[in-house]
Amino acid sequence: MYSNGRTSDENKWSYNQHYYGAGLTYGNGPLNADLIYEALDYKGAEDKNKTTQLLNLGASYNFGAFTLYGAYEYALHAPLPGVEFDTKTAEGKALQNKYNNGKANDYHAFALSASTHALGGEVMLQTQFAFGKNKNGSEPDKENKFNSFSMGAAYFYHFSKRTLMYTQAAWGTAGKALKHSTDDLRGWNATVGMTHSF
Repeated sequence: MYSNGRTSDENKWSYNQHYYGAGLTYGNGPLNADLIYEALDYKGAEDKNKTTQLLNLGASYNFGAFTLYGAYEYALHAPLPGVEFDTKTAEGKALQNKYNNGKANDYHAFALSASTHALGGEVMLQTQFAFGKNKNGSEPDKENKFNSFSMGAAYFYHFSKRTLMYTQAAWGTAGKALKHSTDDLRGWNATVGMTHSF
């Protein structure tokens, strides 16, 4: 895959931000696996960031009674996924420059989940762990390493072919440098809902 402009395609090539990606998929019986490489450059951006590179490996195996899923991501010079800092404040702007600009972060992320048919429906469990280091200049008496952990569960129940009830709950936390830097990676949520197809 290739994109000539991640935000727009109005400028010359050397002033556009580009996306490059390549992937392989393998499937054989109960086993499925995917390998994806992505690169995002920041040409023409106000912030001179290093090119972000992502390597993702995912796999699933259906054991019959349950299906197990696993994923791994290795990131180079990557902003923190899912984190937005308030750049209207001096503190938020400083955190944005530290974690999402410049050399950004290198990290490893792991996910493990499973699904099975139980209690008349489908039960799913998931957990994720990530750890890494901020690659921008070190600051005295400040931690540059960080980690995060989350886990969740979900349940789907079909009252009929057209009516589905679902519920889920998840909890996450962040440690080391991110413990006092952002609330986006800490907290919990829960959902209960129902859908009906006409």
